Amino acid sequence: STSAGRCYQCNSRNSLCGITANASLKIDGTPCNGQCYIRLNRDDQFTVYRGCSWEQGFMEPQERNILILKGNSVWMFCDDAPYCNVEASSLLTSMFDI
Repeated sequence: STSAGRCYQCNSRNSLCGITANASLKIDGTPCNGQCYIRLNRDDQFTVYRGCSWEQGFMEPQERNILILKGNSVWMFCDDAPYCNVEASSLLTSMFDI
């Protein structure tokens, strides 16, 4: 099974957790036996959220590094390295193409 190990857990209301998560946030990271995610919610002023997939009910592995539309959010999952949910630029770029 795939496991990221640790993920950034923050949202972009913290300026260090914007398009690219600042490495200083690793100290507040979360252990994760699933995948890390980056999520954008259209109804929430495009706030960027980061965390572990299991906390959001994604118990089965999701396809990696592609955009997954669910509800009013766009998700991207990864598990190729600890803290892989660092970079949100591709998610933001594609959000404006939807």
